[in-house]
Amino acid sequence: MPPHTNSSFSQPDKAEAVTWRALTIAWLLLPLNSYWIVRCETGGGIFYSTTSSLFCNVVFLIFVLSLLNSGIKRYWPKSALTQSELLIIYSTLSVSSALSGESVGQQLVRLISAPFWLATPENEWSSLFHRYLPGWLVIDHRRVLQAFFENTDGRYTPLDNLTPIDAWLRPLMMWSAFTAALAFLMTCANVILRKQWVEHEKLAYPVIQLPLVMTIANYHSFLHGRIWTGFGLGAGITLINGWHHLNPMVPGIQNIYNSSHLFVSKPWSSINPVVLAFYPCAVGLAYFMPLDLAFSTWFFFLFWKAQLVGGAIFGFVSISGFPYAKWQQTGAYLSIGILTLWASRQQIFHVFSLAFKIDGNHSKPLFSQTDSAEPMSYRMAGMGLVFAFILIITFGVQAGMSVWVASFFSVST
Repeated sequence: MPPHTNSSFSQPDKAEAVTWRALTIAWLLLPLNSYWIVRCETGGGIFYSTTSSLFCNVVFLIFVLSLLNSGIKRYWPKSALTQSELLIIYSTLSVSSALSGESVGQQLVRLISAPFWLATPENEWSSLFHRYLPGWLVIDHRRVLQAFFENTDGRYTPLDNLTPIDAWLRPLMMWSAFTAALAFLMTCANVILRKQWVEHEKLAYPVIQLPLVMTIANYHSFLHGRIWTGFGLGAGITLINGWHHLNPMVPGIQNIYNSSHLFVSKPWSSINPVVLAFYPCAVGLAYFMPLDLAFSTWFFFLFWKAQLVGGAIFGFVSISGFPYAKWQQTGAYLSIGILTLWASRQQIFHVFSLAFKIDGNHSKPLFSQTDSAEPMSYRMAGMGLVFAFILIITFGVQAGMSVWVASFFSVST
């Protein structure tokens, strides 16, 4: 069976998915999940679970829930969670992990606190851009920032008639409103584009295969010998290396190799560092990936190293920032976005023609014009998309952007 198909997996049951029971369990797990992420990613940088597309913390929680649910189903079948309920819990925890992880929530805290705390007479931040930062988006109270960064006793006591909670509350609420508008915009965009991606292009979604098979009704079929063999291999390497880290007397298993010492002469030294690693989880995830995507992963790694060698040969390394990795990544993202919208242009037109009653008889629709399978109607998705864009533009204008810059910012998000 090709890796991009999932006919071997059972489809989620037809029972009602969004139940109060599923939402309650998800809400109860949210604080534990967020605390786990913060402790791992900020408490010494143990590992960054939210920097990969498959959040291992959520997979572990669903793994435990599925095991418990398997026991409940055996003795109290009517009380067991359905597959749809487990997937709702998985989705809720995944969204929460993305928002509280390294790339969103943790960056947000730095964003609203660092400009004033890290300002010094030497970097001249105060005269350069402090006057452009609106007070409702950042924290400019020095003592509040000192209590936060230095972990002093003033974290919760009033400072100059201002409690630290009050100082943090307004910026966090405003940024939370912006994040909510952005999330709603992406939800509406997904409703509009879902049929094009899923039913016409039949795109693969490899990260969903694991939670799907973990939550199947007959969970014992998942826990067969080969699954435990793969689980034991990956978990065994991690546990042994963890014990080795805590107690060096325990021998570890080297799965990360730094080969930089092999490239010491020019121009080959320009590709350093060269680190090769063996991660069983990455091997397992790569199995689900389409072949062209798996190919591009290692091909562009070599292509990147080739640019460094070429730059060293022709003397481009003296140019600051060469070969401009961040700009290349940004260009790739923009190109993928533009090509995606172009390939989906007929679907987008038919969605808006159905939502706003536009005559579209001159063009043959790709799909049946119905939104019965969507979480919201096409009309609501279209109006919600426009409304979210207006909110983001308004946010940018209030923050000090001109209208055209705020409009470009809202589109680029």
